[in-house]
Amino acid sequence: MSNYRLLFSLLVFSCNPFLILSAQDFWEQMPFPDTVHANCAAVNSQNIIFVGTATADYHREGIYRSADQGTTWQLVLSTNSFPISDIAIDASDLIYAATAGSDPLRVSTDNGETWQSVPFDCNIPIGNIYCKGTDTIFIGSCTSSSQGMLIRSHDSGLTWDTVFIHEEGCLEAISGFALLPSGEMYVSIFAQYPCMGGLYKSVDNGITWELAGLHGSQIECITSNETGDLFIGLFDSFEPIVSHIYAIYHNDPALIACPFPGGGSTNTLKINSSGNIYAGCAAWQAGLGLSVNNGESFNLVYTNHNYELKLLAFDNKDFLYAVPNGTTGLLFLRSSQSTITQINIPLTASGISIFPNPASDKVTISNLNSNNKVTGISIYNTQNKLQINKQICNQDNPEIDISALKPGIYILEIESTEDQEFQKLVIK
Repeated sequence: MSNYRLLFSLLVFSCNPFLILSAQDFWEQMPFPDTVHANCAAVNSQNIIFVGTATADYHREGIYRSADQGTTWQLVLSTNSFPISDIAIDASDLIYAATAGSDPLRVSTDNGETWQSVPFDCNIPIGNIYCKGTDTIFIGSCTSSSQGMLIRSHDSGLTWDTVFIHEEGCLEAISGFALLPSGEMYVSIFAQYPCMGGLYKSVDNGITWELAGLHGSQIECITSNETGDLFIGLFDSFEPIVSHIYAIYHNDPALIACPFPGGGSTNTLKINSSGNIYAGCAAWQAGLGLSVNNGESFNLVYTNHNYELKLLAFDNKDFLYAVPNGTTGLLFLRSSQSTITQINIPLTASGISIFPNPASDKVTISNLNSNNKVTGISIYNTQNKLQINKQICNQDNPEIDISALKPGIYILEIESTEDQEFQKLVIK
């Protein structure tokens, strides 16, 4: 149906009152300990959340644990004055935590009850931790000459080798790392000076590297989805840029700017289980950005000029956790509902409804207006691709078989003798 793409854009991607939310609508403040500042987070397979702190007032840093989606917290590791720079959890639920001091890298094998030191040079600062499988760990760091450096262990931290050093760098560190399903590696560097930084790529397991683009850019973060699409968030750049979010798709090596009207600097990118991409925005237009079409476009879900928003993690139910930086208080936020049900599309009062919703096998179209007959049904995914098209003839409450569709959010287009409307359908 030719006008679907236009109408879908108007409903979902444009800045309209159905999508621009206040912070109170999107977020709820959780009772995190108010004497510490959450800095990083990770969630294990049991949906237990681990949060590391980094507070200006020292002597109370550590890792807190919650087994009830952030309602109650327990301090499971105290590091005194050493902030937690990152937390990562591998496929077997081993928890790795980076700090400073004589024990810069620690691991827990029992959900945070006890912690052991991982052999690691305390002279090498740890910025970020990335886990692959059950035994491979990558660490983003820098050399003693402040050059961006990536190191790796294939044996859960017993031995380490250097994978990447940015020889031309100065006063920089690794800001992001991604290992794609194809085996390609990407490393991002935040540039402190012109002609530095950028996005680097390896196709031979880290033996050789080449510049993939964004030289001279201050890259804050990179992330990838299950398909192998890469997304890059920028704070700023010494070179001309047209967006603060870029993408490299798995079937196209080109670096593509993702349209983000009104979006400011991007400090974090997180992807939920439906593939929707959330962007924490800073600078003059702070708030939260959202793409429901795999980065083809972003839109501001809400704005707040008082602080920048740092996204921490999704839990296993797709609730999003975040920290607002720059506030007078130490806040810890959770989305007020699961992000897989937060795409708000205006529904009409035509009398047409769908049930059940969410659904798994089939949906029924109910029409309370006998003069307005349903004539056609189309179902699209969030990438605007048609999944189901069915013509309806003289059926009062037609049923649609959706058993072949994967779980996620879909747009149901309903054509009738009097009108055309769209409704959101969630398949579980």
